[in-house]
Parts: sequence; structure tokens; C-alpha cells
Amino acid sequence: MAISAYSVEKSILSHGAIDGVKFGSYIDVMNEKTRCQIRLDPAVHERLKTLASGSDLSLNQLVEGILAWSVNNAYSGLPSIREDPPIVDTLSTPNVIWFGHDGAERDENGKIVDIYGEPGQVCFMLDFRATRAPVNGWEVGNVS
Repeated sequence: MAISAYSVEKSILSHGAIDGVKFGSYIDVMNEKTRCQIRLDPAVHERLKTLASGSDLSLNQLVEGILAWSVNNAYSGLPSIREDPPIVDTLSTPNVIWFGHDGAERDENGKIVDIYGEPGQVCFMLDFRATRAPVNGWEVGNVS
């Protein structure tokens, strides 16, 4: 069941259901949530708060929406972009994760069974390999 973080409260108050699932009240949905605490750099926290308030969202709605999209579009490993067909393969690489769309439907063994109409796309990646170590907040080249 897909629940949009942005529309949860509004849907319950105006419709009493989300994606056809009826809830008795806002409390029922909140009881299904899991508490999660994270540490953020103060500057990142301020930027998130500013973005949320400027969009008329709660900070929780913004963070949950970002995380929901991220985990649904995440691939563990290093992206490898192919031109023909226009897809993105994932190379098994520890400490790297990329986010986007691979452009293909794959079976349980990773074999391509269909190519989507739109090409694969890497939106961003996190790379925490030792060779890409940050120094004073900036990435440095090969650190060996």
C-alpha cells in the first residue's frame, strides 16, 4: 500500500481512507509509525526545516517523503551506465549505493526481461569507499 507522507493527514480527515484502506482516526495511522532518531549536521537540519516550512509541510512529512522515494529507488553498488540498451547496471561494490532508475525490469537472478520506454538514470550516489575519503567535508581523489 502506497501512502504519501504529504497526504496522510489530509486524506484521513477528508476521506477517512488511504488507498481504499479505512482508518478509524489519525491516531490509528500514527500508531502504525515507527520512531526513528537520526543525527544531522546543524546546517542540513536548518535547510530541511526551511524547505519544509516553505512548502507548508511538517519536517516529518518532508523527511519521510524523501526517505520513501530513496529506498524505493536505491541500488546497492556502483552504477554502470550502458548506452545500448540505455540502462544502468549495478556493479557489486561495498560502501556504494546509487539512487535513480535502472531502466529495465529484471528477474530474481538479475537477468533483463524487459526494457522500459525511458532510459535508466542515476540521480545521485553515496560513495564511502576509502579511496573517496572526505577531508574537512570535501572529497579527495585517490587516498592510498
